[in-house]
Amino acid sequence: MPPTSTYPSAVSDSLPPRPSPPAAMVAEAFDVGRPVEPLTHHRWVGQEAWTFSTMTGRFLVVRLWAGPDPAWRAQVEEAMDLERRAQEAGVAMLTPVEPQEPAFGFAARVHGFGVFRVYEWVDHRPLDREDDVAEWLGTTLALLHRLRPLDTTPQPQGYGLYPPAHWHAWLAEGEAQGRSWASPLRDHLAGILRASTQVAEAFSAGKPHVVTHRAVEPSRVVMTDGGPLLLGWDAVGPDSAPLEAAHAIVEFATVGWTEPDADRVHRASRAYATAGGATLRPGPAALARWVGRRLEWLGACLDVTLGLRHPVPAELADMDQARLDAHVREEVETFPALVDTMARWSALVGDSSGSTD
Repeated sequence: MPPTSTYPSAVSDSLPPRPSPPAAMVAEAFDVGRPVEPLTHHRWVGQEAWTFSTMTGRFLVVRLWAGPDPAWRAQVEEAMDLERRAQEAGVAMLTPVEPQEPAFGFAARVHGFGVFRVYEWVDHRPLDREDDVAEWLGTTLALLHRLRPLDTTPQPQGYGLYPPAHWHAWLAEGEAQGRSWASPLRDHLAGILRASTQVAEAFSAGKPHVVTHRAVEPSRVVMTDGGPLLLGWDAVGPDSAPLEAAHAIVEFATVGWTEPDADRVHRASRAYATAGGATLRPGPAALARWVGRRLEWLGACLDVTLGLRHPVPAELADMDQARLDAHVREEVETFPALVDTMARWSALVGDSSGSTD
């Protein structure tokens, strides 16, 4: 399932790259020395990015946007504020380069090319099944959850809590258009609505609520010679600390496997508790965030297949109508199994020694 962001990616994979800024202009904006090569396009967490080297080192360049400031600029600033706090708290992450004249946070304007940020480059590789990051993960989640505590319960973001009327409207339109997924949706609608209610209740009870990274997942962590690094702060927003922690701990323990490694789940849970994280208890609500993310994605897919969502998420952009309908049908038909799996995996959450009970 794709990550859920609070603001759009700078560029979709389906869009052609826009003109690269001259390396010298970026180097000057961030005071990183004289370039020894031009910028080279680099794939980076859904955003438009380049790498280049200067006399002082190698760097990653990310364009946040090319034109005028978007309506979601404030969300980018909030994300950078949390990123800065995380860096100061000791979270292992890429080192951002401070611009000479910040537009805001770590960002600088490069005249005629947009708003950019730069990181110090670190050689890395994707996470794989042999990478046991349990203790690092638990400690990192606890550090993140201390940065911006909230006194009130926020509105859930990315939990798929659509009103029942939305589901009924999707079903009615799907039946009117003769979509192949309409009949399965009718069959499973009661279960979907029941799961949605359970997710909403779990989120409300999932205290403490915090402003957090909201995308601590294997695709946002890389391995370096110095250990794992957390990437991609574009999904920052409010969330339930225990629900985010349980989701991340179980997901990381499943990398390369069909079932989570119970020992990794327990050790990450123990590290989270030891570092001051929220109490994690096994039970039906423990992995409600995982179910909510699936509901969020299903709603997005229904909108796309009915022509109600623009722009189309990059993961669906290359699908024709028949493939879209087949994808939605599969998402609907496999939803009950997902709920059952999460209920079973929820029993693993927490430290088996009892320290998180």
